Amino acid sequence: MNERERLVKKGYDKIAEEYQIDRHAFDHSKELVEFAGFLPKNGKVLDVGCGTGIPVAKFLVEAGFEVVGIDFSEKMLKLARKNVPQATFVRKDMIKMDFADNSFDGLTAFYSIIHVPREKHSLLFKSFNRILRPD
Repeated sequence: MNERERLVKKGYDKIAEEYQIDRHAFDHSKELVEFAGFLPKNGKVLDVGCGTGIPVAKFLVEAGFEVVGIDFSEKMLKLARKNVPQATFVRKDMIKMDFADNSFDGLTAFYSIIHVPREKHSLLFKSFNRILRPD
């Protein structure tokens, strides 16, 4: 992890509770409903940069999906585990995902990719492609 990435992680650890309070300011229900329509019933979804689990992981769990959320902020994950106990939350850097090939039916990445340096986007999207099931 480079200095910039450490700074972002430290910032999210510091603001986790405030972030959760303000997270409702953006309504993504339309996008989440549309996304859910592409997934198989009871599908498995990865929430990349899950933060506190609200609203994305919570919506997906309530819609009947198995959800795994990853974030590199332990404080965000602590809140996510409390907010959405039905999901699984793991501390992981999205650039270093070690999930098996074809592990997920879908994935979301709300407000998380912007924190990845542009020169790593190709690697990130290749990893997304690898862990997503065909179709």
